[in-house]
Amino acid sequence: MKRRIIAASVIIIIVVVAAVFAVILTRDSTNSVPGIGDGLGSGTVDGDTAAGDSIAEDGDSTAGKKKLSIFTFDKELEIIVKQYAKMHPEFDFEIICRENDMDFFYDLNYSLQNVIGSQTDDSSPAGNDSQTSGNSSPAGNDSQTSDISAAGNISQVDLYCVPATYAQWYIKGGYSRFACTYKELGIDVDTAIKNADIPQNIIDAGTDPNGELIALPYKKNVNLFMYRRSISKDVWGTDDPNRIADIIGAGTGKWDRFLEAAQALKEHGCYMLPDSQMLSKLVETSISDETLLSGDHDVDPKWEEYMDISKCLLDKGFTKNTVPWTEEWIKSLNGNGDKPVFSVFTDDNHIRDLSSLLKSGEWAVCLPPVSVDTGFYTGFEDMDHYTGIMVNKNSPNKEALGPLIEWITLDSSESGLQYSLANDTFYSRIGGAEQQKYGGKRAVVSRTVLNNTNNDYGFFGGENINALIYEALQTPAGKHHAPGMDLFRLWFYETEAYLSGDKDKQTAVEDYKNTVKEYEKSNREMFETAGFVYSVDGRLYSLIGTRELNVYSYDEELPELIKLYIKNHPEFNYKVNWYHYALVDYFCTLGAINDNMQSRSGEVVDIYCVPDMYSNEMIKGEYSKHAATYKELGIDIGTALTKADIPQYVIDAGTNPDGEVIALPYQAFVNVFVYRRSIAKDVFGTDDPDRIAEIIGGGSEKWDGFLHAAQTLKEHDCYIVPGYKDMSNLIDTSISDADRAAGASYSVNTKWNEFIDISKQMVDNGYTKDVQPWSEEWSSALNGKGDKPVFGFIMPFEYLKGLSGSDHYLRSTAGDWAICLPPYKTKASFHTGIMVNKDSPNKKALGPLIEWLTLDCSEEGLQFRLANDTLYEKGSQQYRIYGGKKAVVSGTVLKNTNCDIDFLGGQNINPVIFSVLYSLTGKSDQYGIDMSIFNLWLYKTGAYISGEKDKKTAVADFIEEERETKKYYRDMLEQYGISFLLP
Repeated sequence: MKRRIIAASVIIIIVVVAAVFAVILTRDSTNSVPGIGDGLGSGTVDGDTAAGDSIAEDGDSTAGKKKLSIFTFDKELEIIVKQYAKMHPEFDFEIICRENDMDFFYDLNYSLQNVIGSQTDDSSPAGNDSQTSGNSSPAGNDSQTSDISAAGNISQVDLYCVPATYAQWYIKGGYSRFACTYKELGIDVDTAIKNADIPQNIIDAGTDPNGELIALPYKKNVNLFMYRRSISKDVWGTDDPNRIADIIGAGTGKWDRFLEAAQALKEHGCYMLPDSQMLSKLVETSISDETLLSGDHDVDPKWEEYMDISKCLLDKGFTKNTVPWTEEWIKSLNGNGDKPVFSVFTDDNHIRDLSSLLKSGEWAVCLPPVSVDTGFYTGFEDMDHYTGIMVNKNSPNKEALGPLIEWITLDSSESGLQYSLANDTFYSRIGGAEQQKYGGKRAVVSRTVLNNTNNDYGFFGGENINALIYEALQTPAGKHHAPGMDLFRLWFYETEAYLSGDKDKQTAVEDYKNTVKEYEKSNREMFETAGFVYSVDGRLYSLIGTRELNVYSYDEELPELIKLYIKNHPEFNYKVNWYHYALVDYFCTLGAINDNMQSRSGEVVDIYCVPDMYSNEMIKGEYSKHAATYKELGIDIGTALTKADIPQYVIDAGTNPDGEVIALPYQAFVNVFVYRRSIAKDVFGTDDPDRIAEIIGGGSEKWDGFLHAAQTLKEHDCYIVPGYKDMSNLIDTSISDADRAAGASYSVNTKWNEFIDISKQMVDNGYTKDVQPWSEEWSSALNGKGDKPVFGFIMPFEYLKGLSGSDHYLRSTAGDWAICLPPYKTKASFHTGIMVNKDSPNKKALGPLIEWLTLDCSEEGLQFRLANDTLYEKGSQQYRIYGGKKAVVSGTVLKNTNCDIDFLGGQNINPVIFSVLYSLTGKSDQYGIDMSIFNLWLYKTGAYISGEKDKKTAVADFIEEERETKKYYRDMLEQYGISFLLP
């Protein structure tokens, strides 16, 4: 069953689901394109593909050229436009292609409803005037939008191409108002359509509600019935495609003749098909907006027919339960199975693949019994489905695009794109990887081209399939890649369960209906993630406002939190750009913050959150002058701090040299001691967190109690922790202001010297081992599969989610754990508090957001919702990534909520978090120079423990390597102009 479901992904391509979901699960790896929603990811250019590069060579410089921005799901479109530019020197643009990524729709929708330099009166989708009317500037900030526009911060889109499943909104719905009509592009539409002989249904599909043509494709995918000539002659005495089409009921929309043909084939010892799954490609999945919104997704009769026909084919022995494209499937088509196979449902897009696997000249094609519009394939490997090409009405390059669009979609002459594609002369001129990927005679949409070219395949015995392609294009019965596609995917899985015998039909149908209810939640969530929201009248509106908010953050969740705030506060209608260049290197984001703090460019910093390691200069040093105080943001900081009961340590860490709060976090990030309840009861007679804390010296700032507990555990044949490195999270790796001023060396740190001695004692006495945290041996030890049971480990509480949810780690021991106060109270320094740029053009509007994030302790505040796990909807993608009860910094929230964790046997973690937060003694850095230097100390500690070096030699080696590490970091940060951030 699992094998069949995996294979189904080849058959049912759901672009909308893939595009949006891929988004949520991979936020930290998003790429962005300069000039098109800059800074949403790593800073790499999506458009710089191998395909595009090979065409753009010849040493041509793009310096000084105007930019042509393409948002597209058609990966081939970039190649085509660049080739057009080579053929037409007057078309002098730098072409930047934004392919489908996680923020594709979010940025496209924003770009469409905004104009370069100014805002038009009709810039919002129909019925959505409240979002953009008057630019919706917050009170006291009316000039904001025009200033940003003048600075060039409004993103640009010239051409765009979206999945066929979204065509109802971009071509037929409110978003059609942003598309330029082909007439406005200077195209003589009526004459061009007549000359090209474009099928009426394709014209209708690209026509807006006003009857104007705004979108056309240049290629399309056609479903075909491919059959063996030799078998057709044996069974029916002919292999003529017209006769076979009549025998199987081609184009009738019914299956009765097909089943009669299957019976005749069975009587001759043949299967009709190698599988039943390919029937799913012929099912219409169109669902109206009203049905999608109503939640009333009763089973479509055509879907049930597909289930019944598939069952009939299997039960009557007309086919086998083979998985498409497997070795067994290919062998059966080549006549190497238990019986010969007559036919297969395929599409013209896969003919080349099949011709390399099957016997040439033995096959022919005709139309299948049911014809559906499958959308338009974008590539032989990628298999995305997209609608026609559109031009942004507000594109500054609109006047230059008419000839390009006409050449792509309507030019039926020998110099037009479609003629060269149909004759395989377009890519033969380009050669290389592009020809290998996209070459071969192609199915196009112009009948004139199809009539004037000969698409004869030796694989089909010389049959010219162009007439067949046009017939299929002209008479589709419905749409396969349509808004109901993801619902049909659910139906497909239930059909497979029914066919395999895992479920009876009634159970499969009921399970489908129940699953649809869960789908409804995720479906709306997907659209909201992409910047859409449904209305009661069935239209799709944009959640994205006319202003941009640039968030520079090492906290990956922060942009999602801001978007949730926007969702609940429509007046705060910003488009959120997240700048974090994680794929470049660790320091690139810090460099970008430095470059854009006082910038007048579109990348000006609004909100920033940096690694704690590099926060000292930004909060305590000269750079603190760039941060707006919370008072300046309109926050009554004194009252809010008291009400939220923020620990003094947290307040002090976020206070600038003038005594003003400029940075606060929302999460605690404290280190805790995590222990096994069962071992605690056996050894100490209790698993009570307060008693265990007392036994191990919790909060004592000494190792005495911990060593004594370790001895007791040894007597019960247990380790206290897997390895001495587990204790390293309790070591303060920071430098005091006095040591920083004196230039003191890490080597004189008394706590580090104590750690090396304690670690040696722990290993020598058999209290622990030399085990690397997160290693296979470490996880086995925690699961009780080592040489001895392990009592506990030390780490930031935030790591427990990953541990508790993984079979590799601790899922099997859930409920047998608890946390308590460790001997030293340290904070894990992931990132510092949230800051606002004093020079942000949006500063006046950000106070309520910052207060909600960091100080609001009400039931609607962020911290209350995080602690109670009510922020993200259960089952959503955001919940899977960020969900679960969190440790927060507000004492009020910690005291007034019960943050009980199932993995910890229902323990309320808040008292432990509160105890650590209110008397922190240090912080263990997780990143940067401090951690790198401390890791050197750990490495030398290991050499000392193993006997490889004596302590004096280990320390001397550390001092030498410490100097080299500091030099490395100094050189690295100097490259970005941020060496001032070094401690």
